[in-house]
Amino acid sequence: MKFPKRNVSALAVALVGALAISPATASDTSTTRCPGTDLLAANASGVAVDADALLRKGRALDNNGGVLWRIEQEEESRKPASYLYGMLNVADTRVSRITPQIEAVLARTRRIGLAHEVVTARRMAEAVGSMHEATLLKPGKKLDGIVGAQDLQRISLAGRRAGLGPDAASCMQPWLAGMLLNKSECQLRLTGPSSNLTFEHELMRASERRGVGSFAVESIEMMIAGLTQLSEKAQNAFLKAQLERQAKLDDIVESKIRLYLANETGALGAFDWVWMEANGVDPEIVTELRQARLIDRNARVRDRSLMHVNYGGVFIVADIRHLPGKHGLIELYREAGYKVTRVDQETTQ
Repeated sequence: MKFPKRNVSALAVALVGALAISPATASDTSTTRCPGTDLLAANASGVAVDADALLRKGRALDNNGGVLWRIEQEEESRKPASYLYGMLNVADTRVSRITPQIEAVLARTRRIGLAHEVVTARRMAEAVGSMHEATLLKPGKKLDGIVGAQDLQRISLAGRRAGLGPDAASCMQPWLAGMLLNKSECQLRLTGPSSNLTFEHELMRASERRGVGSFAVESIEMMIAGLTQLSEKAQNAFLKAQLERQAKLDDIVESKIRLYLANETGALGAFDWVWMEANGVDPEIVTELRQARLIDRNARVRDRSLMHVNYGGVFIVADIRHLPGKHGLIELYREAGYKVTRVDQETTQ
């Protein structure tokens, strides 16, 4: 069973946005942020996550705090340092600005390394087309055997917004249906090729001004393959967790922005997993999801970037969630023999 070509193209555009990468659609920049509420505020109600417990957990992680880190080879002091930056890639000017300190780092940078490939609809269509079996349920199976009619309607609506046919959503693998629910309508509206509201867009503009090239550490196919390795039980739990948080997507983004501005990077690293457990996801399933979506991915990014880091003068950019913790990128570069030190920086305000 295959998607028609029209659905493959539409699914590609949908995944461009769903994988936290900018979709190739027009953006609405009449507003600069989405109307979310901080769920971790003292007066927040109806929230399962214990804010104090989340902060304690985050502060206990290795390398909590700091979004910019210097990577050096102690035995090769003449080689230029590389840098690791943790971004929060959401559409909001509070976290998208290129600070003077980052500009100074870019002035010494020969190449920018993005943890994921900068995706176009064409490239995503190529990947989805070549991996269609990984995106579809087996013949005879549909999502209505996993979720109820109301939830299936919500998934179908997300699919239709992406341009998919009326029956396409019901045939998706649960991980894919879950990724279609990854961003709020507001975030999708504010993200586009002309947007200046995400750090990634601003970084690409700054690199063009300076004539600095970029490369992708992880390809689209690698990202998709990592998700398809999840067990059926984990995929189903992921989809249900995504459906559960639909009504609070803008609130979750606002909560993460507040943590980022407060330099609580450990809490950001733990947020999604704590949220899942607090909302009833089996801890064993959370462990499997964390292994596939964080730990394994971090190891791939570290290993595939080492050749560039060894040469020096590279600016590695990854989602902030991938930096802290014993399995985070900071610690993984240290394990590879590099000296990694925090560069004090005022968080983007």
